[in-house]
Amino acid sequence: MSVPRGRLLRVPTYDAQLFTDPTPRVPGFHDVQCRITWTPHAEGAAGITVSGDYLDAESPMGAVSLGCGIESALHDLGISDLIDYDHLVTVADLVSAQLARQPRAEVNCRHGKAVLELVPRSSVGPGSTRR
Repeated sequence: MSVPRGRLLRVPTYDAQLFTDPTPRVPGFHDVQCRITWTPHAEGAAGITVSGDYLDAESPMGAVSLGCGIESALHDLGISDLIDYDHLVTVADLVSAQLARQPRAEVNCRHGKAVLELVPRSSVGPGSTRR
């Protein structure tokens, strides 16, 4: 298999097929559902959990990554005002790097902690994407 120059072939260290929709949304983009729990550091502030197809994979066996879904996830969590546009790529890259090793990622910041966990496709029923 040849890999275009300047592009790394990324293969996760776990079976990504368990979490990845085998049918591409569009060529090269397979939906991957996850659950994200946001726990604010502020005393008395309520946490929130959302789930949806916020992640992508290039193939059913390919690496899972956070790309454009970051904006939808932040909006659904109600925390889109906590991160400015210039930091979206940095956070997405941090999450993607963790997802290359395991089906879970954590991001801590001064406002709180986000825990992202992949959801097996077998537990995804009709209409159970973004809530």
